[in-house]
Amino acid sequence: MEAMNNGNDLPELSMESFLALYKDIKNADRMNKNIESKIFLASEEMDYYMKTLNDLRNNFIHYIPCNWSLGISTLPELSKSVLNVIEFLVLESGNVRFYFDDELEKTNLRELISEIRKELEKLEIEYAKV
Repeated sequence: MEAMNNGNDLPELSMESFLALYKDIKNADRMNKNIESKIFLASEEMDYYMKTLNDLRNNFIHYIPCNWSLGISTLPELSKSVLNVIEFLVLESGNVRFYFDDELEKTNLRELISEIRKELEKLEIEYAKV
């Protein structure tokens, strides 16, 4: 806004990489925006899944002709890890406010997240049979 108001060139804008943003949610300097703010406490396993997700995403987005296969049996666990990060950011970090009723929105989201978890657990059981 300052550049626009002063008639200066707009700054170069770019989005942070996924892993840089993931690192930020574990950093108090980046996450502590108010008294209710929290950082994400990640395990080594969670870090592994976020790196794996990033690698999968990059392989799909930046298509390089090649042959590769993806074992579906690990996808439910990967998805549950991603869901944990989403749940933290939206419901626990203290940095997200909803436009209307915060508690109603959070209750609705908790229910949706719970339903997604149940479906992922069903997939895990189904994939274990194969």
